[in-house]
Amino acid sequence: GPSGKCQTTGTCQPYLPNACDQRRNEECLPDGHGGFTCQCPANQVRHPVTQICLVDECASGIHDCDRNANCINTDEKYICTCREGYIDESPDQARKPGRVCRPQANECVQGTHNCSENADCINLPKGFLCRCKPNYVDFSPNPQYFGGTSCKPLVDECADKSLNTCSQNAICIDTMESYKCKCKEGFIDHDELRNPGRVCEPANRLCETSQNDCDKNAKCIEKDINEYICICEPGFIDRSPDPNKPGRICLERICTDPSKHDCHPAAVCTEVATPERYTCSCRNGYIDMDTRKPGRICKELVNECLDPSLNDCDPKATCHDLQEGYKCTCPPNSKDLSVDSQKPGRKCSVLVNECANPNLNNCSRFANCIDREDGYECICKDGYRDENPAKPGTDCKSMVNECESPNLNNCDQNAKCVDTEEGYRCECIPPYVDQNPSEPGTICRKEGLPCGELTCQEDLGEICSDDQMCVCPDGQKRSGPGEKCRPVESWSLPLWVIRQNNNELNYNDNLANPSSYQYKELVKAFEKGIAESYANTPLKNGFVVAEVREITRPSDFIKDWDKGILYNFTVHFVRGSVASPPRVFTDLLDYITKQNKFEVGNTFFCNNIIILNSSS
Repeated sequence: GPSGKCQTTGTCQPYLPNACDQRRNEECLPDGHGGFTCQCPANQVRHPVTQICLVDECASGIHDCDRNANCINTDEKYICTCREGYIDESPDQARKPGRVCRPQANECVQGTHNCSENADCINLPKGFLCRCKPNYVDFSPNPQYFGGTSCKPLVDECADKSLNTCSQNAICIDTMESYKCKCKEGFIDHDELRNPGRVCEPANRLCETSQNDCDKNAKCIEKDINEYICICEPGFIDRSPDPNKPGRICLERICTDPSKHDCHPAAVCTEVATPERYTCSCRNGYIDMDTRKPGRICKELVNECLDPSLNDCDPKATCHDLQEGYKCTCPPNSKDLSVDSQKPGRKCSVLVNECANPNLNNCSRFANCIDREDGYECICKDGYRDENPAKPGTDCKSMVNECESPNLNNCDQNAKCVDTEEGYRCECIPPYVDQNPSEPGTICRKEGLPCGELTCQEDLGEICSDDQMCVCPDGQKRSGPGEKCRPVESWSLPLWVIRQNNNELNYNDNLANPSSYQYKELVKAFEKGIAESYANTPLKNGFVVAEVREITRPSDFIKDWDKGILYNFTVHFVRGSVASPPRVFTDLLDYITKQNKFEVGNTFFCNNIIILNSSS
């Protein structure tokens, strides 16, 4: 220290910060000799290994032990144990013992028991039990549950004739609780079931004469005046045919003694009344290898198919277990390449249909692919010639002039068809202009009104819109591209749809975006379905087109509509073709609900149809 004096280990200066090791929870406290040392605070003890000061719950009184329990401090916390003379009745004795300690009662000392005066009272931690004293019998109402409440002295009724009712021709046998009577040998008991040994009459000695049919190896016992029973002697087994007349056929027990028979260990041995005295038969799961002497050689039936190491079938083959051995069978659509024809299924080659997968063959698209057992073959189709005989069917050129027949090409009537090696091409003939750049020459129109990169057809009533598109004027619509624009009347209505084909529909964020792929596909299919529906109504000749304005969430309109989507769309009819506007709705409703099983065209399924409003 600053004074230059040495300090004893463990001493400290209370005025210095962190004078003691904070990790051990120590404090700088007086040591009782005028100095200070690092000590554990009050109600804390030092761990013998870690030297850390831990709270002593027992010393500090911050425990929940019963006042009649001992509190023992531990490394983790503390434990409670009921003191001697008290019983632990804590609700959770396994995890929290010693919380409820009750005084232990001694009914035997206090005299609060119900033991017989001829019984000993034995005190238990919880209660007591009674036990009859020697030479006393327990006559308690329920001795197995609680005995010793009624103990009576033992009496030998056989010692005094006046205390028993046995016949003079019977033997009296004293028992713990009473006595039994048994007729003497040579006497028959005439009331054996109800009162044995009470009525004993002399026997007719049927067993001592030839008047019985007991087997020579059976014991004969007389039961009544003209009745007897036969019991096979020890060492013999009863094989009598009539179960009500035992002891008539007694066979020597041979099968239980392996030294007396030669049956295989896996065979069943059966004693029989023949000169052989026994038979053997192989158990289930074994095969008899000696038909002349069955059951002497039993071979275990092994299922080689269950263990790949016991069979040599091809992994692709099916293994069939046989009584002796196994056989292998190549699967369907495969070829057996086994070397030994007597051992099929050892090598299987799966037949691959290369023609079913374009990646597995190199046939021309103008050739027919023919599957073979060992590969495939390409043959140019009719009308095509093979340009590579070294590799047949891989390079096929057309020998047909599609331009010679209108049925073989799709050129517009105002286009020129040009035959090529690959097929043909179409070229619009001036003054006709190509209207379908993706398929040149299939739609050729006369030059009309220039509109950006397009040419609007004035004969169809088209005009050029501000965004350089050929469209119908306001108040006019058409059923599709290339159709004539017609003046129309329009009505708006909604339709609640819950399913498209077998797929459930539910509103999502994509349906709020008209540029999304899902929105476009659903709109296209729905507009087609509405057109198909009106085509089956009386208004079919006046219908022009249906246009979806938006798709919304059904529950925004009706709270209980928690599935599907709501289409808001407009239908357009040729002006003057609808005599009664309500029929625009009723005819559509009648067809969908009554004729088409709630389906819109052949695509959508409607859960309900709600007409919100209409406008023309």
